[in-house]
Amino acid sequence: MIKLLGFLLPFTMLLGNETFFLLPDDQSRMFAFLSESLRKSDDSLLVATPKLHHPEFKKLLSKAARKGSCVTLILSDPQGDPLSLIQYRGIDLFLYRARPMEGSVLLIGERGICTFPVPLVSEATESEAVLVRCSEEPASAASARKALLPLLRRSRPYLE
Repeated sequence: MIKLLGFLLPFTMLLGNETFFLLPDDQSRMFAFLSESLRKSDDSLLVATPKLHHPEFKKLLSKAARKGSCVTLILSDPQGDPLSLIQYRGIDLFLYRARPMEGSVLLIGERGICTFPVPLVSEATESEAVLVRCSEEPASAASARKALLPLLRRSRPYLE
């Protein structure tokens, strides 16, 4: 047993701050995790996704804006819910149309990151089995933020 502990210790250290959610089964647990991460965050939230048509995500984003967080949405298709979100102060909408986007990324402050293999659309997250990876590792969030900078630079503000 002790030999096994030595083998498992590096994996525990590498994946210690990561949480996986299998949607739609763990959807309520995932939103509780995201709400808690937003509560502990340092007032910024970046969402990059092709589409955003999910009532729980809309509620989460409006809650973050009411809290005073700076919310940045980067979308390819701004139809529907995102257009109703820009009425809140603190929510900025950017359009990215240089290349098609496949998955979605949520950066919560300087510490949190969640990656989705699908757009944030209720039909995709409720009808398909989707594995979502969330991490509270600052190095992962910093790496993702650095990787998303070119995407943000190529995006145009919706209201110019």
